[in-house]
Amino acid sequence: MTYTPALRYERSATAARSGDLLPQLLIVGCIAFNFLLSVINANITAVNTSEVQLVQLALTGAAVLLTLLRGGPNVPLRFGVLVATYCFGYAIASFVSGGFDYKNLYDVLMLCSFIGLGSTMRHMSPRFVDRLLLLAVAAAAFEYFLPALYAQLVNPQSYLTNTRDWVATALSDTFADGAGLSLNGLRGDGVSWLGLTADGHRVGGIFLEPLSQGYFAALVAIFYCFRFRDWFWRRTLAVGICLLLALVSDTRLAVLLIGFAYLVTPLARRLPIGFAYAVPVLGAIVGFMLYGVYSLTGDTSEIAYSLSLTFQLLHDSPLYNVVFGGLDMTTAADSGIITIMARSGLIGLAAFFAIGPGLALRGRAPLFAILIAVYVLATAIFGAAFLSIKTAALLGLLIGAIDVGAIAPKTR
Repeated sequence: MTYTPALRYERSATAARSGDLLPQLLIVGCIAFNFLLSVINANITAVNTSEVQLVQLALTGAAVLLTLLRGGPNVPLRFGVLVATYCFGYAIASFVSGGFDYKNLYDVLMLCSFIGLGSTMRHMSPRFVDRLLLLAVAAAAFEYFLPALYAQLVNPQSYLTNTRDWVATALSDTFADGAGLSLNGLRGDGVSWLGLTADGHRVGGIFLEPLSQGYFAALVAIFYCFRFRDWFWRRTLAVGICLLLALVSDTRLAVLLIGFAYLVTPLARRLPIGFAYAVPVLGAIVGFMLYGVYSLTGDTSEIAYSLSLTFQLLHDSPLYNVVFGGLDMTTAADSGIITIMARSGLIGLAAFFAIGPGLALRGRAPLFAILIAVYVLATAIFGAAFLSIKTAALLGLLIGAIDVGAIAPKTR
């Protein structure tokens, strides 16, 4: 048999697609493992915190192992330098605070691990993201149309109570309604933001809780804005599906991020990569300005309160703690920025905002980098949930894969 260049190329492409299957399957595992464990907890045997942590560590370990087996991460030296810089800031903050919080360190290094894994990919089928979205939509539809059956078969409330101490405490103290759903599966006033669900029901679907579903929808919408940047109707349809997923989760920030990404794509695609570096700085300036306005006017709205959790604490904290860590962690769970700064200081925060949106890589996809920089900044201001493996694993894989050209915008 004669091996022509075309045949060799076809076989090489097929081998690349086959070899890149395992990283994609790993992402499916990261998204779905809590759902599967919740089903086991509801129908077979109780699941505890240690078992969940073991599964999560196994998934992260598999990402590291796959990266090494595939030849190591294909990243610039500065990526490793910035990871080391973050760890250095973390070590200083741990000394200052006199404590060691392994979770925050794990969350950031987990994201770095999946960025490294994504950078080893040679080909990522766009259908992979389509299928992930279809999986999320199917699970969300199941919960939306059959909430009682979903609560019975999946029962996120029981699973999260068994595996999250803070959920168990909150339920025992304040929560009485919505049996079977997650703690934030119902709006307290019984009314969803846009009235899309009855009785304030917020859909969590395969993610079990609505915030992660909303963030997933926003992340996938940004991917489609990048993928279909030259295709108006395809971009509109794909982003519309993501918007619907965010709407039924009743996650306001996700809805706003999706709308922002869609509307600014025609402009952002013409901007240089340098604009992505300016996003955290501009975000800090705008955040402090808004906080100042809300403080002067006595605004007590939800957004004013959320901004105060970050910017008021930064304003009131000693400069030493802002730079070197050890900030008050009382409300840190509601501010990802404070969480990171408390454990790694200003040094670690700066390193993270170069690592998290992929700015420490080659910058070959300015549009994606700019939109992801906005996504990371906005979600970090309003909490640390964006570092959950359910969405952070996909974020890391997309950053790494897009940077090495494993997937590119669809051309005409």
